[in-house]
Amino acid sequence: MKTYYDFFKELSLIPRESGKEEKIQQFLLNFAKEHGLHAFREDVSGNIVIQKPASKGYEHLPGVILQGHMDMVCEKTPDSTHNFDTDGIELIEEGSILRANNTTLGADNGIGVAYAMAVLSDHSLSHPELEAIFTTQEETTMYGAENLQENTLKGKYLLNLDSEEEGVFYASSAGGSDFQGKLEGTRALSQKNCTLELVISKLHGGHSGMNIASGFGNANKIIGRVLYQLNQIVPFDLISIEGGSKPNAIPRDAKAVINIEETNLSRLSSVLQNLEQSLLQELAPVDSLSLSFQKIDFVESVFTESNKHSVISFLSMVPNGVQTMSQEIKHLVESSQNLGIVRTTDNIVSFVISIRSSVKSLADWIGEKNLLLAKLCRIDGMVHNGYPGWEYQPNSPLRELALAIYQEKYGQKAEISAIHAGLECGFFAKKYPNTDIISFGPNLHHVHSPKEYMELDSADRVYDYLILLLKEMIRL
Repeated sequence: MKTYYDFFKELSLIPRESGKEEKIQQFLLNFAKEHGLHAFREDVSGNIVIQKPASKGYEHLPGVILQGHMDMVCEKTPDSTHNFDTDGIELIEEGSILRANNTTLGADNGIGVAYAMAVLSDHSLSHPELEAIFTTQEETTMYGAENLQENTLKGKYLLNLDSEEEGVFYASSAGGSDFQGKLEGTRALSQKNCTLELVISKLHGGHSGMNIASGFGNANKIIGRVLYQLNQIVPFDLISIEGGSKPNAIPRDAKAVINIEETNLSRLSSVLQNLEQSLLQELAPVDSLSLSFQKIDFVESVFTESNKHSVISFLSMVPNGVQTMSQEIKHLVESSQNLGIVRTTDNIVSFVISIRSSVKSLADWIGEKNLLLAKLCRIDGMVHNGYPGWEYQPNSPLRELALAIYQEKYGQKAEISAIHAGLECGFFAKKYPNTDIISFGPNLHHVHSPKEYMELDSADRVYDYLILLLKEMIRL
C-alpha cells in the first residue's frame, strides 16, 4: 500500500503551476478511478472532488471534508534551468529534511494533497464519509475556492491541510486584495552614452504573509532606494525596471537598466559599493544581498525625466511590510503589504502589491493610501478585491476535539492561532457558513522560495495525527 510520501513523490513529477493544472487534475481523476472512488471535476472552478463512503460503524456520523489545493508557487534560483511547464520537481533528501534542487518544493500544498490521497486509498482506516476537494489557482487568485459551487459539498466538518507549523491549529486567517498600478510613460532619446544593468540579488525571499515580519529585504523596495540615492550623486536616464514574479512572494531579485555618462562610471561604482555595505548592515543578521552592475549594449530610448521621477518616488515611498499588529493576539501581524511585482513592458511600468489584513476596514484603508500615493506620482491605480478573511468562531466542537486528541496523543497542548496569510477557509466559511473548520499541517519552511523545505519527521507525525482525528470523530 502506498504511503502519503509515495503520493507526494508522484505529485512532484507533475507540473502544476497555478493556472496550469490540467495534468494534475487528470492525475487525481485517474487516482480515484484506480481506487474505485467516485470523483468529478467542477466545470467552472476546475476543482476535483473525490468521495469515499464512511467506514463500518461511522455511517451515522456527519461527513468530513479534506481540503487542499493542487497548484504550487513556481520559483527558482537565477541559475536554475528548470522548466516548470515540463519538468517534475527534483527532490533531495538530507536526513529528515526534504527540499528541491534550486526550486520551490511544492509541499505547499502538495503535502496536503498527498495526505488526502493516502487516506482515500487506505480502506483499513476508520472515518466518517469523506469528501476530498482539491482546488485550483490558490497561489494566485484563489479562483477554485472563489468559484466553488455552493451545492458541491455536504460535509459538516472541514479539515484544511494547508498550514505550515506542527502543533498549531489555525482558526482564523487574513483576507487580502491586490493593488495594481500602471504608469504609461513617454520615451525620449538619451543624451548619455553608457548603458548599465543594476542588479539586486541573493536576498532571502519568502511568503508575503508568513514571512512578512521576518525582516527579509524586498528587492523592489531596495532597487527603488538605490535608484533614488544614486540619482542624487550620479544623474542617469531610466530605461527599464523589473523585480519579483508573484504578488504573494517577497521578491529576491530586481534589476534596472539605466544610462549614464561613461565618465561617471568610477563614481557610480563607489556609490553602489557604499550603498551595498549600508544595506548589508541594515539587513543583518536575517538577510543578505548583492548589489552589482555591468555594462551592456547601448540603449538609446529612455523614459522622460518626469516618468523616472514618478517611478522612483512611488517605489521609495510606498509602504511595505508590517502595517499594524493585532491588539488581541500576541505577535500576530494584523495588516501588511508586499510590493511583489514591478515590470516594464514597452512604455508601461506596472506595479502589483499584495495587501493582507484580518480587519477589512484596515485593508480598505491601505488600498486607499496606495491609490492616493499613486495619484501623486501620476500613476494609474486600482484595488482588486481578492479573498475574504476567515473569522474566528468561539464555538467549534471540531476545534475542541482536535485539541483534546492532540493532548492525549502527545501529552502537551496544541496552540490555537490565527494566520497572517490567505487561507481558502475564508471562501469555504462564506459559502458553507454552518461548516466547522480548522487548519493544520506539518513544519514547512521558506515556502514560495527555492529555499523551501519540509521536515519529514513532522510530516509523519501530522499524518498519524490526521488518521487518529478521523477515527475519533465518532466522539462528535
